[in-house]
Amino acid sequence: MTTESQQIQSDPQDAPTGTISAIDPPPSSGSATPAPRRKRLARLRQFVGAGAGVWVGLFLVAGGFGLIAYTWGEVAGLLDVALQLPFLVSGGLTALGLILLGLLVVNIAVKRKDALERQRQLEEVREALVRLREAIESQDED
Repeated sequence: MTTESQQIQSDPQDAPTGTISAIDPPPSSGSATPAPRRKRLARLRQFVGAGAGVWVGLFLVAGGFGLIAYTWGEVAGLLDVALQLPFLVSGGLTALGLILLGLLVVNIAVKRKDALERQRQLEEVREALVRLREAIESQDED
């Protein structure tokens, strides 16, 4: 704690502003409890899972563009349109489907990751408000 926050806490007239220092995280005791560690590991797994979805989606998009390139290579050698249509339908539309599916997977993965981050931030705000309320209540009792 800084000397300024200590002076604010010691001055009874400024009690409401002195409680803001209660938001600071408590000093670490050196030994980590198992519950927060499990919580951190669970968060890490969730973030890795969301990142894997992005990679899978990008792989699908790249596969779709690769299939377009392959289809173009096959169609480019043919002069008869009737022979080009099967390649266009089977390769081109499948590639388009892969690209759209890949974009969908990336979109869902990013939204999940954002939701997890938003949930983590809300938990931090909630914990800070709980500590602030406890500090205000403890000063009211004094």
